Amino acid sequence: MQNDRPIDDPRLQEALYMIASICREADLAGAFMLVNEHESAYSYAMFTTWNIVSEDESLPLGFRFRVKSEEQGRDRAEQLVLGTGHMLHSLKDFGAQTQIWMGDLLANLAKAGLRFNHRPFNGRKLPRLTSEPPR
Repeated sequence: MQNDRPIDDPRLQEALYMIASICREADLAGAFMLVNEHESAYSYAMFTTWNIVSEDESLPLGFRFRVKSEEQGRDRAEQLVLGTGHMLHSLKDFGAQTQIWMGDLLANLAKAGLRFNHRPFNGRKLPRLTSEPPR
């Protein structure tokens, strides 16, 4: 899962690919955002051997959850499901912590009289994880 818009800076795009590649090579999941002077880009690395996220380019987000205890065995299927829960909760916690801390830092800057005109996602509605593509 990556940006749903083109990234103007080729260095930013290359850096996203590099980090995603490192995650795949090291069998790690993660969420990362890179920011340069003019734009930001994000990606989620979710394909690991220890969770049930599998790639499926036919879907809008490019992945699906897949586990079959008949194929993996009951114990392995349970490990994969637990790995998925751990990953999703950890990423959710990191996002919540980031939102709180960045809000605190912006509040401190506002107390010093600094204000910013920021439009998240270039003014577009935040995308949701549904079967409908973001608008």
